[in-house]
Amino acid sequence: MILETEVNYTVQSDSDVKILVAIDLGLVAKRNYVLPTSPQKDTIVFEYDYQNQTRYELNIFFSGESSDQKMLTLHSIFVNQQRIDPLNSYYYPEIDDNWWNSLDEEQKNYFKNSIYLNNGGQFGWFGRIKYEFKPLEDLHSLYKAQFDADWSQEYNLIGQTRSKSIILQDKKTIRKRRLKPE
Repeated sequence: MILETEVNYTVQSDSDVKILVAIDLGLVAKRNYVLPTSPQKDTIVFEYDYQNQTRYELNIFFSGESSDQKMLTLHSIFVNQQRIDPLNSYYYPEIDDNWWNSLDEEQKNYFKNSIYLNNGGQFGWFGRIKYEFKPLEDLHSLYKAQFDADWSQEYNLIGQTRSKSIILQDKKTIRKRRLKPE
């Protein structure tokens, strides 16, 4: 099933940076920003042929030249007009080991909390941001998935659109929501 995917973000840096978007590490979109960039809003939209009941990783790679002032803010991610929670991500920052090892434990804990816990969708280090989700073709697929132990414990239902496609997102940090039947 071919579904439209949309990533809305703001990028800012004092050097050249790149934003790469990949599905399961297969590149689907690329944007280059030439220095210096004041906060610049942008949207990447692409169509992808998702398979029913298959887990996918949406990877966003933020990279560039060494820079002290850089920031990527993810505002929203939509798959088939259904919002993927941009705060529910796995973040793999590229942190300089020499700098990290020069910090004391209190400073390390401070940075760990600001990097991994509640970053508000803002990423100040180059690296990879990963989102996991499973598209379902119809309500029958959702019914079958509810009896699969892996599905019911790992994923939350995100929504359903007119085309009846359904998106399940990884429950790692997503806030629980009550769904009302239509």
